[in-house]
Amino acid sequence: MLLDCMSCGACCAHKWSWPILRRDHSDADGIPRDMLREDYPLMKTVNNRCVALDGTIGECVSCSIYQHRPQACAQFVAGAPLCLEARAAVGFKEIKEKDNV
Repeated sequence: MLLDCMSCGACCAHKWSWPILRRDHSDADGIPRDMLREDYPLMKTVNNRCVALDGTIGECVSCSIYQHRPQACAQFVAGAPLCLEARAAVGFKEIKEKDNV
């Protein structure tokens, strides 16, 4: 079973996976300043979701800043342990890593 990130979005709605930018926000080029927290180098969240996440988790989602997303987002791996943890946290059925082929 392949994980479809465009119908998931769990990684953007999981408190441990919100992307941490470099301390000086140098990873934030192209990200609107109103999406960044000023007190800590994270993307802002609303209702435990990254503010850049558009759509409905588990149905159809997209990133409104995809071309400028933080490095942590670009390096996120579908099916990796953090992905599976995020999916479980939002209530998706368990998928074993070996099923993600």
